[in-house]
Amino acid sequence: MDVVTDLTAEAVSYLIVIQDICRKNPSPKTPIWANIPILRTTELSVEEWHRIRELIWYNNSGTDNDTILTRFYDISDELLSWISYNIPSNIAQENWPDLYSSPSFLRQYIKDALYAETKERIKLAKALRYMPLQIILALKTTNLDAYEQRLYQVYLPELSDKNKLVDYELKQDLISLKGAIAIEKWYSESDGIINRWSSAKRLIKNDKELLNRLIQKEIPLPFETIFSGELEEIKDSRRMRAKLDAQTDPTINLYEIEQFGKKVIKEPLKRAEEMKLKGLALSGGGIRSATFNLGILQKLAQLDKLKDFDYLSTVSGGGYIGSWLSSWIQRAGSVEKVTEHLDPKNQPLRLPMKFVRFGGYACIVIISVRIRV
Repeated sequence: MDVVTDLTAEAVSYLIVIQDICRKNPSPKTPIWANIPILRTTELSVEEWHRIRELIWYNNSGTDNDTILTRFYDISDELLSWISYNIPSNIAQENWPDLYSSPSFLRQYIKDALYAETKERIKLAKALRYMPLQIILALKTTNLDAYEQRLYQVYLPELSDKNKLVDYELKQDLISLKGAIAIEKWYSESDGIINRWSSAKRLIKNDKELLNRLIQKEIPLPFETIFSGELEEIKDSRRMRAKLDAQTDPTINLYEIEQFGKKVIKEPLKRAEEMKLKGLALSGGGIRSATFNLGILQKLAQLDKLKDFDYLSTVSGGGYIGSWLSSWIQRAGSVEKVTEHLDPKNQPLRLPMKFVRFGGYACIVIISVRIRV
């Protein structure tokens, strides 16, 4: 999963346990972060103990229950403080997350905060003591086994921020001294550019740079990461098309074009909805569908609508004309040049197009004869 989804899933896992514990001694409807005193004073059931132990990752065989519980309370305190700090100004108090908020609501709340302010991602990672897996995969220079990947996901602020061990051997903790030394050593080493800790802080808030790094290392990508990169390409394509339009349309504001896409970063699905993406689908059916779809493209060109589409989807016969159109746009350099030539009012139908159309008619005649036989 991508960085935002990974951090969100980890945070919501804690929040659900916090909700279940605090609901045993419910207070009047208050924000979820107001229940910290209840959390620390409520007696835990056996099931809740098991859930907490599953949340907290450790490799120190000497770790006792008190240490695990202390870490759970510390992470919960910092997580709830992070949530209270990231309340959007446009959300009414009655809509703040509370003990009865659904997991889907909590997920969306956290995702919106992480996309609105990318610097909050490293703060949440620090609160959770958790580094998203994509960051580890982007930073690795050699193959890591499953244990090493999970070990390096442990965010130890006292090691990472100061880049040294701080009397670690004298304090009892969830991570063994050997594990802590391995984490400190790995993050202090170079990822090929700078030390990994500096790269991690940069990559976690820069989706485009992280995507490029993952592609270079041939790391499998989740849908959210691919879709986010795809929307960036569409944004750049729209800006380029708008600039070309501005050359012939004095009413287009060039300043607004330059500012396009510089707004608040949002979750890919939300961003896609606001962008009002448009797609053109060309159906199949052999040479007949190619001929029919050619007429559709000519009419769209006549209406100057071809440049409005962000996606082109084709199948079978529609692929004939779709690939022809795509390659023509690639050779011409812009969809505007293709639109000019496709518009029937500007140029008569060329010989290759006539050939396709006549071929379509011939195909229809042959099929009709076979049916009669």
